[in-house]
Amino acid sequence: MTELSYKEKVMRAFSKATNSYDTFAGLQRDVALKTVGLIDATPKRILDIGCGTGNVTKELLKLYPDADVFAVDLSHSMVGATRQATKECDGFITADLEALPFADKTFDTIVSSLTYQWTKDLSLAMAEAFRVLSPDGTFVFSTLGPNTFKELNKIRADILKTTGRNGLSPSIEFASSDILSKAIKAAGFEIEALRAQEVRREYKDLFALLKTLKGIGALNPTTPEDKTLAQGTLLREISDNYSERFSTEDGQQVYATYDLLYFSLKKK
Repeated sequence: MTELSYKEKVMRAFSKATNSYDTFAGLQRDVALKTVGLIDATPKRILDIGCGTGNVTKELLKLYPDADVFAVDLSHSMVGATRQATKECDGFITADLEALPFADKTFDTIVSSLTYQWTKDLSLAMAEAFRVLSPDGTFVFSTLGPNTFKELNKIRADILKTTGRNGLSPSIEFASSDILSKAIKAAGFEIEALRAQEVRREYKDLFALLKTLKGIGALNPTTPEDKTLAQGTLLREISDNYSERFSTEDGQQVYATYDLLYFSLKKK
C-alpha cells in the first residue's frame, strides 16, 4: 500500500472530522472571532484560508456584508460544510494554502484561523499569501505555538524516558514566533502586531482531551499512531499520571494549554 503524503494525511484527518468538528471546536470558535477582530480597515475582497466549517467566513459576512468573501480549505468536506453554513459567500474552493488558485494581488484582506500550524513549508505558504494580497493589503492570522499541549508533551517525555514507550502518538511540533516571523519577513510582509496568549481548557480526563483532538481532526500527520500501545493498561496509567499532575484545583478535571499566536501583517 502506498504511503500517504503529509498533506493527504492532514486532509483525511480533517475530512473525517467534518461532522464532529463543531461539537468539539469551542476554542476554535473563540480564536476565529478574535482573529477576525484583528482587521483594522473595511475590506472589499477577503480570502479565508483554512475555512473549516465556516466560523471565520460567517463572521466576515456578518461584519462586512458588502465585501466579496472567498473561502478555501484543503479538505473538500470542510469546504462543503462552510457552503452549508453560509451560502452568501462569493466562492467556495478546495485549495492548498501553498498553491493558492488566484491571480496576483487578488485580495485586499486575508484571514486565517488556526491553519498555518499544519503547513510543512512556512516559507512557501507565506510567499503565496503575499502573492495574492494587493499592495497595502492586510493579512491577519492565528496559529499554535510550541507550548501547546505542554502538559501532554511532558507526560510523553517522562514516560518514554522511564519505559522506552509512551502509549501515545508523537507530539506535534509547532513553530515558534521567531521561526514564523522569519518566514513572514522573508516573504515580504511587515509585522504590525504579534500577540501571544496561553489559554487553558479543561477536560474530564485525558481520554476526553484525546477525543476532542480527534473530533476536530488535530492528529499528528507525521507519524502513524501505534494502536497496540495506545490501548489498555498503558494508556490508563498515562491518564492517571496526567490527572495526578495536571488537575484543576477541585481535582474534578484536567487542563491542557493552548499556546496561541496572533499576527497582523501588512504588504507594503
